[in-house]
Amino acid sequence: MPHRLLGISAWRFSVHAVSWAAAFFCVFGAVSVTRADQGVAATPTPAPTPSTSVPDNNDVAPDFNAPLNPTMWFSLEDEFSPSYDGLSGSSNQVNVRGQLPLGHVGEKLPTLFLPNDLQLVKFKVPIVTGAPAGAQKGAGDTTLGFLEFQGSKAKKWAFGPLFKIPTAGTADLGSGKWSVGPAVGYTYTHGTTVIGWYQQTYFSFAGPKSRPPVSQTQFQPALSFILKKGWILGFSQMQFTYNWENNQWSAVPLGFRIARNYRDSRGQLAAGFEAEKNLVAVQGTPGWTLRLNFKYRFSSR
Repeated sequence: MPHRLLGISAWRFSVHAVSWAAAFFCVFGAVSVTRADQGVAATPTPAPTPSTSVPDNNDVAPDFNAPLNPTMWFSLEDEFSPSYDGLSGSSNQVNVRGQLPLGHVGEKLPTLFLPNDLQLVKFKVPIVTGAPAGAQKGAGDTTLGFLEFQGSKAKKWAFGPLFKIPTAGTADLGSGKWSVGPAVGYTYTHGTTVIGWYQQTYFSFAGPKSRPPVSQTQFQPALSFILKKGWILGFSQMQFTYNWENNQWSAVPLGFRIARNYRDSRGQLAAGFEAEKNLVAVQGTPGWTLRLNFKYRFSSR
């Protein structure tokens, strides 16, 4: 029987992986065919000035997964974990993320570090759509952050407060606690390469006494390279997570990401696939994680 269960798990993993890969490259193929059709139908015109379709390091894609970029974007992400340590079954989670520049509104709000420099709001809402046996499905806790920026286009620092709001539908999907803490990050852009990091720490300050306190740090390194024709290769999200309550790493991931960017006059669409392996075995944490991500960034021009 264990061999049969192992075979079923492996089969489900293969089906998910193949399905995601097919969806990922179908999107690329559809956009490429559309572009080709438009090129054939177009009427010949004089040679234009240098086209904005050629990637440049400030307007195109190393920021698909880079932690810092003060522009407006929204993303939809499907995250599949085929197995968990100590649990039977797989899980699937949809993450709704976004970033909203405050513009002139931010100039009228009090800030933590620099006067009149609050630039954007970041948010994430996780929704569990599939879970191991006995686990719950539904929305999890909401993460909300406010960031201030300083530096140049090539070198950016960001600081600000981070909040965890207990919006989970059931106790299993969230901490039940209100949490707050600092967020800080740095990004360096050189040509078609982006390297950086983003760290967020939060501690609970309110909530039911029956729920355990929250004390956690997440560290995310970032490395992206722009390749030809809008392709990008780099790190996956790779959020290293340390739990201060039990002095233990709950996530030490190692993974990669491949993505492609498509741009029009209104903004930029990035579609990507990620795979990462958690190098630590902790009860209730996933081993492998696969992600399919679609992110649209609105033009700032």
